[in-house]
Amino acid sequence: MANELVRATHVSRAFRTAFEEVIAVKDASCAIRARDRIGLFGPSGSGKSTLLQLLGGLDVPSAGSIAWPGLSERAQLRPRHVAFVFQNQTLVAALSAVENVEVPLLLQGSAAEPARAAAQAALDRIGLGELAGKLPEELSGGQAQRVAFARALAGNPDLILADEPTGQLDRQTAHHLFEIVLPWIDEIGSAMVIATHDRAIEELVHAKWTMRFGVLDAAA
Repeated sequence: MANELVRATHVSRAFRTAFEEVIAVKDASCAIRARDRIGLFGPSGSGKSTLLQLLGGLDVPSAGSIAWPGLSERAQLRPRHVAFVFQNQTLVAALSAVENVEVPLLLQGSAAEPARAAAQAALDRIGLGELAGKLPEELSGGQAQRVAFARALAGNPDLILADEPTGQLDRQTAHHLFEIVLPWIDEIGSAMVIATHDRAIEELVHAKWTMRFGVLDAAA
């Protein structure tokens, strides 16, 4: 369909342990289109993280298929087309905030000086410009997660996949974070899927998907 970025068709993902086979995602079909803002709701262990990793090309399905008609081949998705934000902000401990933000820009082929300028502008946009030289250990949890979003958004990705991005933040900090990043996401025209068990996120999305025991309902 028009503006379709990702399509998953009857996708399953199974993991084998020493004692059994665990099916994390069962026969899931869904599509993400340009500028979608989707909430993926469900309890911990329901398969949300696995589905996001499949949709973003970090993992491959055990059955079914995933295509990225509006993006690129799987090997070319990141960091130019797809950006991830995780519950644990995953900043590189040895790099400053601005260096963390510029990493995906350098991987996209940007020269050092424009990458640094864009990274600094992204930190300014998210209200942390004065902390550009700080290491992750010197930042609060909320500040570190804002840096993680700046890193994801600095390269203007087509799709942002956020896995419990406010899971370690209090309600006020989480609200402030989204007040900053959602207008930015809308401005650059990215689609976003937010996996969460926080029902307050429902107010921030345009469509609601649910998962339970690996089964996706993308019509919610």
